[in-house]
Amino acid sequence: MKLSAILILLEGAVSPEDVFGKLNGEPLAAIYRRLAKATHPDKFTGTDKQQAEEAFKTLQTWYERAEAKVAAGTYGDRTATEDAVILTKSNRYTIERRLASGDISDVFAAVNKKGENVIVKVTRTPANNDLMANEAKTLTYFRTDAPSKKLKLMAHIPELLDSFELRDAKVKKRVNVLAAVDGGFTLAQIHDAYPAGIDLRDAAWMWNRLLGALLAAHQSNIVHGAVLPEHFLVFPKTHNGILLDWSYAVKPGVFIRAISPGRREFYPPEVFAKKPAQFGTDLYMAAMCLLHLIGGKTAFRTFPGTIHASVRGLLRSCWLGQAHRPQDVWQLFEDFGGLLKALYGPKKFRHFAMPDPASTTK
Repeated sequence: MKLSAILILLEGAVSPEDVFGKLNGEPLAAIYRRLAKATHPDKFTGTDKQQAEEAFKTLQTWYERAEAKVAAGTYGDRTATEDAVILTKSNRYTIERRLASGDISDVFAAVNKKGENVIVKVTRTPANNDLMANEAKTLTYFRTDAPSKKLKLMAHIPELLDSFELRDAKVKKRVNVLAAVDGGFTLAQIHDAYPAGIDLRDAAWMWNRLLGALLAAHQSNIVHGAVLPEHFLVFPKTHNGILLDWSYAVKPGVFIRAISPGRREFYPPEVFAKKPAQFGTDLYMAAMCLLHLIGGKTAFRTFPGTIHASVRGLLRSCWLGQAHRPQDVWQLFEDFGGLLKALYGPKKFRHFAMPDPASTTK
């Protein structure tokens, strides 16, 4: 293979498999030696020598990555986490560990070429590339053209850093790279830690942050479409919250294309009927999240006995039919705040802590 062809190969590679191809029983070392011989700097002079030196170094890096994947038994899987590296023309993402496996993507903790922590999402199947591309488009819109882009509410929206397709010999997978956030727990994790429910006053600030995220979306004419416990991350130390996974987001008047199968009871009837989504679609699901947090039965929409009738009434109003359900998230925020003040008096900061994992295993 000529140097020019190898340079093109290395420039477009995003995984060891792009460089060395299918092994088909041939030792990886043999393939590497052929490419190394063709790029060895001693064979060239002038500009070609400089290009060969760079190619030779890059080839060695890819060989080390390929050896690690062969040893781990994951060679051929471009999303494998064992010392995996994703290269683009402008960046390099070293996968460190898997964080979660969602309905449409796997989520990894990674480090970019500057040594900064990032979150890398990779679609599990190309059939979901359009959903991940929709998330990238939506998150880009929030910080470029959206009416709410200058509001403090943007603290509740993830920051997209990069989006591209990961080339595969047979398929292409969409990758979204997000700014890393530390110290957070999803509402699902909080529910798992406190299955009987948490105090309404603790759940209140979490729900208020969720409503803040929806306010940013709705002011920008966006329906999130998947307001679920797994998709809202809260930070007990700072009382902040971030609404994740914008893959399902639509404009009002457009039907939501997909659901999370394990959370069917969280979705309003119009989603299953393929009727146009409205802002109230998000509010229905947000109310289900609060019910989940305080220990209610989401399958039956029933409340713990400790929840005041006024709060029950507010949440039940969110579960009315589309034509009668609240559509104004700000008004819902105000109404909820008024109920809390009447029940508990002026706002007070409450410390919330997750249980020590070690104590739960004793």
